[in-house]
Amino acid sequence: MPQPLKTYNVHMDGVDLFDQFVSRYRIRICSKIWWWPLFSWGIGAALVNRWRLYRALGHDISLLQFTHECSQEILGKFGIPSIGPGRSLVLQKNTFNQQSYDRKDHWLYKSDKQFGRCKNCGRRSIYRCEKCQVPLHPECHKTYHIVS
Repeated sequence: MPQPLKTYNVHMDGVDLFDQFVSRYRIRICSKIWWWPLFSWGIGAALVNRWRLYRALGHDISLLQFTHECSQEILGKFGIPSIGPGRSLVLQKNTFNQQSYDRKDHWLYKSDKQFGRCKNCGRRSIYRCEKCQVPLHPECHKTYHIVS
């Protein structure tokens, strides 16, 4: 085998390992920005290089753990602080309410409250049923109160 090929093969192992480590935990955030893949690869390459230097100092840590600790450190310093848990979604059970289907005294009125979601179609409505106190559109009022 010619000497240039031997030299190439000797040094190619390091490049192969580097590419393998970079691709092992790629940053997978989609973006329409053309330079994002280059940027995310650069961050991954910097993490791999830093991890290899850290291990050369005698620390035994996996690449995944090192990446996790680095990201936690960066997010802790520069991330947006959490303001607490988001609003919780209260799922309402669709129970059969006999009063809603008795066909007596169901009148629509214009509510002075904020808009609500129509119980029949889901669009916003300012109208409510006087008896049931559910938001409804005038078009949906009749179909909501009739059991088929």
